[in-house]
Amino acid sequence: MIDDPEAWDSALVSKKLGVVLGVTHTAVSARVRKLVESGTLTLLSRGRGVPGRVRFAKLPASVSSTLESNGVAVGLVDLLAGGSEAPSESNGSAADAARVLRAVTEPSVGYGAIGDAAWQYALLRALGSEDALPQGRRTRARRTLRDAGLDPDDVRAFADAARTLSEGEPARLRDEREAARVIEAAERAASAERSRAQKKLVHERVLPGLLAHVGAVPKTPTREWVGAMRDACAGVVADESKREVVAVLRGALRQKLLRAGWSTDEVTRGIAIILPKAA
Repeated sequence: MIDDPEAWDSALVSKKLGVVLGVTHTAVSARVRKLVESGTLTLLSRGRGVPGRVRFAKLPASVSSTLESNGVAVGLVDLLAGGSEAPSESNGSAADAARVLRAVTEPSVGYGAIGDAAWQYALLRALGSEDALPQGRRTRARRTLRDAGLDPDDVRAFADAARTLSEGEPARLRDEREAARVIEAAERAASAERSRAQKKLVHERVLPGLLAHVGAVPKTPTREWVGAMRDACAGVVADESKREVVAVLRGALRQKLLRAGWSTDEVTRGIAIILPKAA
């Protein structure tokens, strides 16, 4: 979101973000929930199995005043929003902070020697706000940076060093995981397309064909109609390769029976006879 070239204030939270950061999608979702709970983000939409859309929330007055008192932070926001003018000394520091911020996408942060905690320390140091971290976290982050061959106090060199440290194994690990994500996304898309095609087939051809053969749904259940419908569906039910079609047909028939005026109990009993589930 922060590095969006169009400076949009909202974005989709997808599995690709977890790949970039080197964490699971569950971890990304947990972080987003915490940011929503803290008032940093507003959750605009979410759904099962699809990316959720979030937007930056309006900062509370207390947070806004803290931000405005930090010239580098103000310059960073302006720079990311595309509103910075010719670089001043403050803008120069903001540019350093922006480079550290964008370095979070480097494989060395998510998959290599630097890590998320050390990156966070480097960003806060670029903003002159490293004291916001507990002493223990600062000490561990500085040790991590030194072990990676970086000077913890040299913020300006952080982004270039992170890029260099990304070469080799970290980049390979990130690329492998991204390739797996792309395959998984393609498989999900293909499955969704099959599901749409099956629903269209059932609603437009299979169910109308069955009703044309058996007769329209009666307003109240009759033994004759249920038995005839069961016999008409027997071939599909017995075909193991048609399980997904049967599941879709079961839902479509349920809707049809309810609309005809059958009670919920009558529909449940009728479906169990017409389209019994496999044992």
